[in-house]
Amino acid sequence: MQGERVLVVPRGDIDVGPFGFFPDPHPTGYRRLLGRARFLDREKAETNPDWKQLIPYLTVVRMGSCFLMRRGRKQSEARLHDRCSLGVGGHIDAADRRSGAPDLVLAGLYREMAEEVVFT
Repeated sequence: MQGERVLVVPRGDIDVGPFGFFPDPHPTGYRRLLGRARFLDREKAETNPDWKQLIPYLTVVRMGSCFLMRRGRKQSEARLHDRCSLGVGGHIDAADRRSGAPDLVLAGLYREMAEEVVFT
């Protein structure tokens, strides 16, 4: 049985800043990066330093207020239980290819928002 597959890029293809953020907002660099991406078993992606996982993250600011959420105990990563987060994000998985979103990274972000947040 195959586990979750997540989007990765070869570590040598990116130069991340000191906090792990991709510093090039230019669309050409972004398209080039996605062109080298592939899906890899999550367990391998998290233990093999040759790969970097692409993990989009969104913060929401409205009228001077910032979205903040406390993570529940039902999520799979126990290290995050009861921790606060200023945004939402997560792995891009293979199922995101079928979402119909115009961009694979946005598809993953939309899915994470739908899983984590209910706006009322």
